[in-house]
Amino acid sequence: MADPIRIFGPEKSDSPVINWNSRLDGILSRMRLQYIERCDRWDLRCAAADGTIIIAGQRIALGWDMWSPYTDDRLPPGVLTVIDSQGTYDTLPGRTGWRERFWFLYESRDPVVDDLDLLTTDFVEPGLS
Repeated sequence: MADPIRIFGPEKSDSPVINWNSRLDGILSRMRLQYIERCDRWDLRCAAADGTIIIAGQRIALGWDMWSPYTDDRLPPGVLTVIDSQGTYDTLPGRTGWRERFWFLYESRDPVVDDLDLLTTDFVEPGLS
């Protein structure tokens, strides 16, 4: 496997919805994080390039493959995890903490993937995904 690659840590924002596009292992995905105030948690949504939703409402969890429950050829084949840069894994991301403490990492299953070919991330404004 290739080394894990940091792909996403949103800038500090008051927005409860963060959208971005990622090309991972050649597959373009439209991603969305949505903060659920009443539960103090973030949910992940992943859509195919054409906007067809593949994953909706996946609760953010630390240290495990966010895509492991799903089998879909439209998802990149690697492992997407959320890590705690402090290494304690004692709390989930609240309304803040992205980029300071919590990061998405993607690990390709292709041992010869070039990091530059693996990743392009474009941030898009809420409502434009």
